[in-house]
Amino acid sequence: MKISDKMRSIIAVTLCGGALAGGAVITVNALAFEDTESAKADVCQSLDDLRTTIVSYQGLDPLTATNDQLDGAYDDIAGAVDDLDEELDEWVNAYDNPLTEAYWDLYYAVEDLDGDNTGAENLVDLEDELAAYPAAFQETFDGSGCDIPDES
Repeated sequence: MKISDKMRSIIAVTLCGGALAGGAVITVNALAFEDTESAKADVCQSLDDLRTTIVSYQGLDPLTATNDQLDGAYDDIAGAVDDLDEELDEWVNAYDNPLTEAYWDLYYAVEDLDGDNTGAENLVDLEDELAAYPAAFQETFDGSGCDIPDES
């Protein structure tokens, strides 16, 4: 099946738009001032806080607990999950995060595209920036585990 130039342009524009939209989702809070290392430490602390909170309620028997006790357990665990979610967001958006840097590189490259280019030409012009995403993702998230004590 032969793809027409018009179809190639549509595909190129769609890919570029999708990459930018994905990058925008990842960097909604891209103005964070925390570095990756301290943001990761905060995530690890939040994970440990969540673990501690859950462990503290393991002895709570739902059959004998009061509604107030169950509501308190729910509120505490939900709060710990919310804190973790906030710290994860800050980690992803740390100023020295490779994924955030890859997003901004692509963003500025798109801003610099020649308005007379076809979609296919734009895709070729953005090839390096688009190709940087997988390595940036891997660098950001691989080996990012926390040392959390096992109390099982």
